[in-house]
Amino acid sequence: MISTSYPTSGSVAPASLLIRRNVRYRSVLRIESIVPHATGRSSRHQSNYSKRYTITADDRRPRLQSPELDRRQPLPASHCFPGSSNRAMSRSQDDYVAGNHPQDQVTHSRDTEPADPDNADHTARRDQPLAPDSVNINRIPDPFITDNGQVETVADAGETYLKVVRSNWNEKGVTSKHERHKSRIYPRILHADRHFQEEYDGLTTVMLTRRLSPIDDANNWLTPWESNEMLHGGSIHRSVRRALSYQLDDFDFEWVAVTAPTESAGTPHEHIYLWIDDPHNIVTADHIVSARDKHIKHCANASKKDHRYRVDGAERTITVRQTPPLAKQGGHKGVAKQVIRDNTAPYANTAGAKYLASQLAHLPIADYYHGEKQTPPQALFEGAALAWASTHDWLRSSRGVPLLG
Repeated sequence: MISTSYPTSGSVAPASLLIRRNVRYRSVLRIESIVPHATGRSSRHQSNYSKRYTITADDRRPRLQSPELDRRQPLPASHCFPGSSNRAMSRSQDDYVAGNHPQDQVTHSRDTEPADPDNADHTARRDQPLAPDSVNINRIPDPFITDNGQVETVADAGETYLKVVRSNWNEKGVTSKHERHKSRIYPRILHADRHFQEEYDGLTTVMLTRRLSPIDDANNWLTPWESNEMLHGGSIHRSVRRALSYQLDDFDFEWVAVTAPTESAGTPHEHIYLWIDDPHNIVTADHIVSARDKHIKHCANASKKDHRYRVDGAERTITVRQTPPLAKQGGHKGVAKQVIRDNTAPYANTAGAKYLASQLAHLPIADYYHGEKQTPPQALFEGAALAWASTHDWLRSSRGVPLLG
C-alpha cells in the first residue's frame, strides 16, 4: 500500500525566487518546514509554487468500489526476491543498453512532446540561465558557476554536464552519475518489476505522467529551475499520492516515479509507474484520473490539454495494462502473467518498467559517446544538468519497493 507519509525532499530558493512577472502561478506562496529525516539530514525550509492542500470529503473524487480482495501486509523496505537478498543483479536481464528505449506505456505521435511548445525559439531557451538570479548561488553545483560568479546558461550547463560526467566516468575510484544510474538504479527498478510479478497474484501496471508547460503567459521561457520547482514543489507529491491511495485502497500496490527531461525542450516531467495486485482486472483509468486532476490543480502551468487520456487506458497521460506486455529481450515474447523462466530471472520485465528505467536522466550520455549510436538531442543533457542541480529527488518510490523503498 502506498505510504502517504513519504517525505518530500529538497529545498529551494528564498521567497524572492517566486516573485516573477507574467508566469501562470495559479498558486499561493507558502514556506513549509520539513521535519528532519531519520537518516540524519538537517531540517530545511522549502519554498514552493503549490497551492495549499487539505483533503476533505468534498475534495475527493468518489472512490471506486471493488470486490473484497485478499490483503497482504506491506513489504518491508529491505525485501528482495526470496533467498536472493545478497545475490548480484542479473547482468543479462538488467544491463542498460544504450539506445534501447521500450515504448509501451508512453507514446508520442509528434516530434514535440506534450506541454512543450511547437515551433519554439530554442535559442532563447538555451540563452536562459539554468536558475534565476534570485536563487542563492551556493545552491547551484560548482561546475555550473562561471568564473565571474554567475549561473551558467542552459546551453553552457549542458556542455559542462557532458564534460564533467564523462571525466568522472573515466576516472578510477569515482562513480559518475551515469554509472550510478546504469549499474545501480536501472537494475534495481527492473529487479523490483520482476519481484512484483512474482509477489502479486494478478499484476496490473499503470503509468501516470505529470507534465507542465515551460512557457509563461507572456510566451517567455521559464528557467529550468522554475519548471522543476513547479513540478515538485510543496504539496504536489502528497496530493497525488493521497488521490492514488484513496482510489486504490482495496488493492495492494507499490510505485516508482522517475523524472526525466523532454527531448524537445529539456522540460522536466515525471512518470509514476504502479504495480497493482489486481487478479480480477478491476483497475481502470477511472481509478487514476483523480490523481491526474490533483496534479493539474496544484501544479502551476499544468493543464488538461497536456494531460489527455483514453478511457480504456490505452495511451497518453494514463496507461493501464491489465495484461502487461513484456519487453522484448533474449527472444522472450509474451505477457507478465505468463511465467517465463530462464537462467537469470524467474520473470522477464514488463515493457513499462523497462521504459521507466530507461528514462533515468543520466543514461543518455552513453549514447552520446557511443560511436555507433545516434546522438541524443542536446536538450536531454541540458535537462540532465538540471537533474544534477535539482534540490528535489528525480527518483522516488513507495517504501515497499525492493532496494529502492
